[in-house]
Amino acid sequence: MHVGDIEVRHLHGGTFHLDGGAMFGVVPKPLWERKTPADERNRIRLAANSLLVRAGRKNIVVETGNGTKWDAKLRYIYGIEAGDPLQASLEKNGVKRDRCGD
Repeated sequence: MHVGDIEVRHLHGGTFHLDGGAMFGVVPKPLWERKTPADERNRIRLAANSLLVRAGRKNIVVETGNGTKWDAKLRYIYGIEAGDPLQASLEKNGVKRDRCGD
């Protein structure tokens, strides 16, 4: 999408799973499960969506996803996607990693 000289693109920042009951609150499970089925642990799949904003010669990432500093136990609990999906999305959009932020 373009707004004047500014370009905005969607980036996939990874997926994760959270308890469906906690996400939908008082909405009964039979209603929300029609649209978003739960896994065997009652978790629903969610996405960490980010935006790439290109303004002038600058690339700006809005919301940086789940990150990569999760240990194996927390990756299992929250169903965090392995690797760095946000970095892969940035590379698909022609943005190279800036080592200054490490």
